[in-house]
Amino acid sequence: GESWNLEKESAGGKDKVFLIAPADRKTDGKSSEKSAAAETHKRPAVIICPGGGYEEVCFSGEGTPVMQYMEAKGYCAFILRYRVGRDGVYPAPQEDLSRALIDSGADIVVGAHPHTLQPIEFYNGKPIFYSIGNLIFWHVDDDIDGLTCIFDITIDKDGFKSLKLYPLFIKNYKVYLLDKEEDEQRYYQIIDLVNELCNPNGIAFDDDGNMIEYVPQEEPEDEVVVTEPPESEAA
Repeated sequence: GESWNLEKESAGGKDKVFLIAPADRKTDGKSSEKSAAAETHKRPAVIICPGGGYEEVCFSGEGTPVMQYMEAKGYCAFILRYRVGRDGVYPAPQEDLSRALIDSGADIVVGAHPHTLQPIEFYNGKPIFYSIGNLIFWHVDDDIDGLTCIFDITIDKDGFKSLKLYPLFIKNYKVYLLDKEEDEQRYYQIIDLVNELCNPNGIAFDDDGNMIEYVPQEEPEDEVVVTEPPESEAA
């Protein structure tokens, strides 16, 4: 068939969005021992959406290698080949894609590659991590890009159960797990950063990194003080 073309896809319709499966999982309508085994043994599935800043789609670097890795770990992996537009304004395309994946049956959406932490939200009861930031990166040498974290999420057959974050700091290509007693400033800097990003979505994290519900604090009303004039002035 006709080869895929970025410029063509960027102007295409929804029929241009489709999934790519590994070659050894395609049967072309013919049965095989591998496909028969797959029918009797269900595996968790993962959909990989390669990055590219919504101007291109990086299949070779961020699609195929990730799909192969997840397949080796026992997942049924797919790459989402999607069109990219020139007029999309962040974060609308990112939100549209993430919520569409939830609507299509995903239990969790995890975003990466913007090199910074971004908000977390729950959509139809399921978590979306818009970006989990860096972990090991070739050029992280300052106190901005170096602030990140990892998340420990628990999900069972009934859905989401719990979420906890562990603050990390990256310096000179090394990743450090922060302890709030030993590096209190950076530890709480990351907690505060994530809370700032997530509070508008009703999410907060306590001092130990456990996710809790965010309840906005009511602003105290200004106190009005009435001063009575001295009797001599009143007379």
